[in-house]
Parts: sequence; structure tokens; C-alpha cells
Amino acid sequence: MQYKALILCALIAPSIAFGDAPQNLESIVYSALADYQASQEAITRDGFACMARGLKTESPSTRTNTDGVIIPALSITCKRREFTTYAMSYHTSANTFARNPRGELFPAVVPRTTWQYEIFDGNRVKLSTGLEAPVIESTRAKLVKQRTSMVKKHDPFHDYLFPTRIDSVRLPADETQDFIAKATLTSVKELGSGKIEATFEIWHPQRSHKYEIVFSRAHGGMPVEVHITVQNSEVAFDKHYFCNGRYTWQKQQGIWLPSRIEFSRPVTNGSIWESDLVLDWKIGNQVPEGCFRFDNPDPLSTLGEMFGFDFDTYSGNRILSRAKNNWALPKEFDQ
Repeated sequence: MQYKALILCALIAPSIAFGDAPQNLESIVYSALADYQASQEAITRDGFACMARGLKTESPSTRTNTDGVIIPALSITCKRREFTTYAMSYHTSANTFARNPRGELFPAVVPRTTWQYEIFDGNRVKLSTGLEAPVIESTRAKLVKQRTSMVKKHDPFHDYLFPTRIDSVRLPADETQDFIAKATLTSVKELGSGKIEATFEIWHPQRSHKYEIVFSRAHGGMPVEVHITVQNSEVAFDKHYFCNGRYTWQKQQGIWLPSRIEFSRPVTNGSIWESDLVLDWKIGNQVPEGCFRFDNPDPLSTLGEMFGFDFDTYSGNRILSRAKNNWALPKEFDQ
């Protein structure tokens, strides 16, 4: 299915050719945001599955004297209208050791691949904390009230103007529409090479957030860089806070989709949390109908078949068989 006509019909402002004369820069920025929002609406309406694989890194912290970590990580988002599946997986390694009674060192963490998922269908929720864990059914309201959500939720497009949310367990809202409604455009400038930088500010009772967003003609007018800082705050951590996002986009079935996302932010222990993820997409009829069935008895296997990997099998906590084709980091990380 070609999405270009759908996107053009959804614009909230007249389309301006990216790279027009300087007097049209503000119109170009708002038209780019409209294209961005329309792309998200188009893929959500017809259904998509996005698999993000890469490395999540936390730098060492001198403040708490802790070592850094590097975690191979995967997240899958499968969404159509009010139905969403969020799945995540980590490859853990035996990097923690203990001593047995004879004084010998042995791995205290057995290398394994962990899985968790949450499925939302309107107000219904189904979740599992691991391949060996039971499936639990609940409601969205109960999950929010009890704050028991554990799965990191990568929500394509909504997250990219707020890069920290790529790695958040919070339930996403319509962040893009909210941003367009609340953000004040304070400046626009051309950077050359078909790029425009727009600066926005959103005010809150105790602080404001400053957004510097770079849109690129070579990437369909989509945002390729986002830099967020906190302004007008008396909180010490806010004075040093930043959030950076960098994105690469490719066209697929007539729509611009991100192919790689990188983000970084500080955490309160003084370290820096970073992610570098490569994205694979299935859109429209490329996604099996079983991915959108709440009563699917084995949703992870449906996702695995679509993206080409399988899973360990368990009996209780005991592994019966190892995966023959476990997921791996993409070739971009071989270098």
C-alpha cells in the first residue's frame, strides 16, 4: 500500500517544499511536523511491527563507584489502532561471580535470554514476565494504578521528539499532538545541506524544556537530531540535564521510517545512559493477523516467525531446549 496520498491529506498546514526561501521557514517546520504526525497515524491505522535491536550502555559512575554495563537488547512494538503488543528481550551474561564452599569462583548469573511482553486491547491487558512465567490478564486501569508495568515501550514516532521515552515503561500517550499544541516555536534557522534547525520551548509550573530539532530534506523532512535541556529550574540535577536523539530514516512502501535511533541522557547516579538501535519494519499486510489477536496463545512465537528467530522452551524454571535461532545483534554492530 502506498501511504503518500494518505499523508498529504492529513497535513494541518499547506505543504511547503523543504528548502524554500528563508521567509517560509516557519511554515516548513510546521508542515514537517504535520508530515511526521501523519506518518505515525497512517502506519497505526493499517498496522505495523517494529523490531529494534542494539546495545544499551550505562557508563561507569564515580559518584556511586559502580562499573558500567553494556546490554544487548531487543524491543518489538506491534500496533494497529487500539491494539498494541510490547515485547522486550535482553541477552544476559555471566559477568557476576561468587565463591563456592571450596573457595572456587563460579558464575552467579547463568547466561540466558530473557523475555517479557504486555498486550493491550482497549482496556484489556495480558502480560508475561518471562518464557517460564504464567500469563496474567488484567486491565489497563489496574496496571496504571498499581504501577506494575515492567516492559520498556518503544512507541515509534511518539518517542522521537522525547528520546528518553524510547526506554521507558510508561504507557505512551499522543505525544506528537501534545507537542504541537503546547510547544512555542522561538527560532528557526537554515544549517545548509538541506537542514533546518527549529527551537521550541514548553513551559511547566517549575521549569521549561527547550527543544532544538533538526529536520533534514535528505530524510524526507523528518527530524534527524533532537537536543533537550531544562531551563528556569532551581533543581540541581535539572541544571545539568540533557537528552539527545539522533535518527536515520529510509523510505519503505512510500513512507519515511526510522532505520536507526541513538539517544543519551544522564541518570541521577552521575552516569550516562545510551542506546544505539537498528530498526526493522513490517507494515500493513506484511504483519500476520495473529499479531493482533488478544487470544493468541503464543504471541511471542508469532512475532519470532515474522522476524526470523525462535525461543528457549521451559518446563517451569527448567530449560527443556535452547533456541536454534536466537535473535542476534544486526550486522551494523559487527565492526
